[in-house]
Amino acid sequence: MLHLTARAVTAWGFAFRFQSDHHALVDLVEYCYRDLPDAPGPAAAITVRKTGRGGHGLAMTVQHPDGTIEPCGEGRTLEEMPELLWWEVNRRARASAADRVVLHAATIADDRGAWLLCAGSQVGKSTLAAANALRHGRHLSDDMALLADDTATVLPYARPLMLRPGGREVLVAAGRPDGAVVLPPGDAPRLAVHGDEWFLPASALGATVPAGPVPIRAIGFLERGPGAAVEPLGQASTLQRLVSHCATLDRHGAADFRRLERLARQSPGYQVVLGAPGEVLDLLAVVPAAPPSPASP
Repeated sequence: MLHLTARAVTAWGFAFRFQSDHHALVDLVEYCYRDLPDAPGPAAAITVRKTGRGGHGLAMTVQHPDGTIEPCGEGRTLEEMPELLWWEVNRRARASAADRVVLHAATIADDRGAWLLCAGSQVGKSTLAAANALRHGRHLSDDMALLADDTATVLPYARPLMLRPGGREVLVAAGRPDGAVVLPPGDAPRLAVHGDEWFLPASALGATVPAGPVPIRAIGFLERGPGAAVEPLGQASTLQRLVSHCATLDRHGAADFRRLERLARQSPGYQVVLGAPGEVLDLLAVVPAAPPSPASP
């Protein structure tokens, strides 16, 4: 018997529902993707079910609204399936961006606009986004940022936060004022599949998620270091780094480069050194919303 999520959600232009003969997996997906908006139209059906080969593996398929069925892998264990699902949804979300720019960036916001925090894998994007969520901040994404056509605003993609053990440990410094970290509920659906692994929506840590585009306030480029610091960059350095963190440049070429050039002119860039997450967030909060350097990229 297949169990179905209560609603269809949309990851940018990719709309989907999830169903599985593992009820705990359906609960986990519904919980983790609860921050995504309702799908406005037809949605794909992502299905995970037992393969029937001795009960030792699961298979995933995607049935598109036109009825075509796409196999996405089989022979996975229950514990392995969430990562495959997150990867497939992310890939389709990125593909749905059409001709717009997607950056490898966490995105957090306040009343003055959004910070695009660019970095590669395992640098600290998700950890910083989780620290912001623990402060009840505004969360747009922990990994991918979709720019509007005018490059002046960024769209939310509140996929599940995925926090490795090392990232969870450093969050102690970014918890409540008394230093405590607010953990997700002990009976969260994730526990039935992942135990203490952190796959969870940002709202479970206290974040709010904007319903629509948010003006871009500034761009940060994350690197690890001995202590938190924020240093301004010129337009040329900002553009160079944007190019290295653009997920769609190889597909769009010169068109994306022109958009990145416009973004570097419109929004100030900063080198952000990752000390304790709370200290970094404090520094980002007091950076003035000033125009970028007049230097030409």
